[in-house]
Amino acid sequence: MLGCRARQWQFTTFVVVATWVTGVFPVTAAFLSPADRDTIQQQQRDLLQQNQQQRQELQRSLTPVLPKTPAATAPGGPCFAITTIRLEGASHL
Repeated sequence: MLGCRARQWQFTTFVVVATWVTGVFPVTAAFLSPADRDTIQQQQRDLLQQNQQQRQELQRSLTPVLPKTPAATAPGGPCFAITTIRLEGASHL
């Protein structure tokens, strides 16, 4: 008879726990209409797109801008070809 009471106690405990769990964690996802699901999916897509735009703007704002180098001088300007270099009076190089 003790085994039967133990099983009854286990079953009662199971029913109490199952009732408590379903009360704490209701299954509402199964009750969404297709229109509700579409609305939620669109909101999630919009949020993802907004987050991506924010990341791109942040990336652009953090990318260093290199200063422009001065334009090269026109041909025939101050540049000239050096063919030889002669050092005089230099004891240590």
